[in-house]
Amino acid sequence: MEEFKELFLLIKEYIQKQRENIALGAAESMTRLFFAATTALILLILGGIALLLASFALAFWINEVTDSAIIGFGALAGSILLIAIIFWFMRKQWVLQPIARLMVRIFLDADQTVDNTPSTPQQ
Repeated sequence: MEEFKELFLLIKEYIQKQRENIALGAAESMTRLFFAATTALILLILGGIALLLASFALAFWINEVTDSAIIGFGALAGSILLIAIIFWFMRKQWVLQPIARLMVRIFLDADQTVDNTPSTPQQ
């Protein structure tokens, strides 16, 4: 009878440790995901600012070459519109698939890290 109580306590402790392990793995995965999203957002904002300034510089350069602000800004607007249309048709390959791969990599790496951690013997 005493062995069953000890076995029951060991099983209960094992289940508790597994729950803690899963919670830590989920926390690690969410931290990685938050880090990736924050990094992407910062790079997107900085890249957008740089693209905006480069666009103005290009528009003013076309203005100087053609001596027409309408042509300079119109050509730039047309180019950006063309890029937006191309992006719309390629959005699954350029956005969805890389994000899906990133999510899988984040969660699978976390699972492999949890699975490969050496377990300490219980005393």
